[in-house]
Amino acid sequence: MSTEHWIKKTIATSLILALPSAALLARVYWVRCRRSHRVVQMQFAFWIPVVVLCLFACSVINVISNWSVAFMISWPLLGIALSIFGFGLAFSAPSDERWKLVLANVLLLILAFVSIVAPN
Repeated sequence: MSTEHWIKKTIATSLILALPSAALLARVYWVRCRRSHRVVQMQFAFWIPVVVLCLFACSVINVISNWSVAFMISWPLLGIALSIFGFGLAFSAPSDERWKLVLANVLLLILAFVSIVAPN
C-alpha cells in the first residue's frame, strides 16, 4: 500500500512541472504552424525538450509497471544533460520563441532533479 502511495505522489508532483512545459512547447509549435501554412520546420532547440518529455512519459510508464531500475536511474541523468543542452540551444531560437523554450528547459531540468530526489 505504501509503495502505491509513493508512486502516485511522485507522479503527481512531477506532472506539476511537466504539464506547463508541454503547454509551452505546444504553444511554440502552434504559433509556428499558424505562421506557415505549409510544413512546419522546427529548430533543434525545440526538439530537445520534446525528447525530454517523451523520456519522462516513458519514465512514468516504467515506474507504474516497475520494469527497469536502470531506466529509473538513467532517465534523470539523461534528462539533466539534455535539458542543459536544450537551455543553451534555446538562445539560438527566434526572439519570440526564445524565452518559452528557455522556461520549458528550466522546468524540465527541475523535473529531472525531482525525479532523482523524490524516490530517495
